Parts: sequence; C-alpha cells; structure tokens
Amino acid sequence: GGALTGAYFVSRNLPTSQAARVEEKEFSLRDVESHNTMEKGIWMTYGDYVYDVTSFIEGHPGGSEKIMLAAGRDLQPFWALYAVHNSEEVREILAEYKIGKLDAASRREKSRKRALAADDPYAKDPDRSPLLSINTDKPFNAET
Repeated sequence: GGALTGAYFVSRNLPTSQAARVEEKEFSLRDVESHNTMEKGIWMTYGDYVYDVTSFIEGHPGGSEKIMLAAGRDLQPFWALYAVHNSEEVREILAEYKIGKLDAASRREKSRKRALAADDPYAKDPDRSPLLSINTDKPFNAET
C-alpha cells in the first residue's frame, strides 16, 4: 500500500495488468456503505468509482478523522472543501486506491439523486459529521 513519509507520498504503483483488472470490478452502493470501519475496510466513492483507502487513513495529511467522515460514502462533498485536492498529484494518489467502479444500478441511483437535487436549494450542502445531533435537515441545524 501507499504511505506518507513526512509530507511526501510513497506510491504503491500497481502493475498495468492489475490496474486493468481493478477497472473491471463492480460494486454496489450497499457494498461501499458496508465498508465504513477499519475492521471492514474504508471504502468510498468519487464519481462512478470505488476506492479502498484503508491503508491511507493513518497517513492522510489532514488527519484520519477528516477522511473518516467519508467512510462508506461519497467522497465528493468532502473533497470539494479543500483546494489542495484540486492538484494533479493528489488526484493521482486517489487513483492508486481505486478498486473498481459502481455497478450500473448504483450509477443510475446516484444520477437520479443528483437530478432530484437539482431543484433542491440545499442539495449542495456538504455531508455532515455523524457525531452531530441533527435538529433539522433543511435548513441544516445541529449541535454537538
């Protein structure tokens, strides 16, 4: 697996044939949701792809608690919060943890949710910490 040494990432560089096999594997959103602990593994989605970032959790430069917010979920809302994620280097790091893509039904489900959200003024709200006690979802109001 990859590891961070100081502020530098040491790549795990998958062989081309292994990278091609990763592309063929398909997972459902339920599969991803069930991988939300270190014991089960930490999976997340970004776009239509699935990533197993378990071995990266402790080395995440922003701290393990930040990356764990996306455990078993879509990484995009959290990814978008930090400009550092917009670099090619960081996207390459994420790519090394790709284990496959979402199956067709899950891709349709994500697409349907995005379409429904188009009319929702709160649709682009970021996912919130599961540690919060939620008072209302829309508008979001919670306390610790």
